[in-house]
Order: sequence, then structure tokens, then C-alpha cells
Amino acid sequence: MWIYLLYGLIGLMALRSLLTLMSQHKKVHTYLLKQELAKQETELAEQAAAEKLEAQLDAASSKLEKRAA
Repeated sequence: MWIYLLYGLIGLMALRSLLTLMSQHKKVHTYLLKQELAKQETELAEQAAAEKLEAQLDAASSKLEKRAA
């Protein structure tokens, strides 16, 4: 009888440990995904800024060509 109680307690401890480990893994995974998303957003913002700057340079270049002609 005592052995079943002991096995039950060990089983509960193992389950609790597993659930804690899964929770920590989820937190780490979520943190890494947020970091990756922030990195991608930064890259997109930099790319948009570069495209805007390139458009401005093209417009200025066109103006200079029109004035020269």
C-alpha cells in the first residue's frame, strides 16, 4: 500500500517538474520569437528608409538633369 502512495508522489513530482520545464521552454521560445520579430521590423524600417532616400536622390537627379538641359 505504501509503495503505491510513494509511486503516486513521485509521479506527481515528475509531472510538476515536467510542467515547469514546459513553461520555461515556452517563455524562452516566446522571447526568442519576439527578438526575431523586432529584428525583422528593424530591417524593414531600414529598407523603407533606404528606398525613400533613393527616391529622393532620383528626384533630385532628375531636377538637375532638367536644369542642365
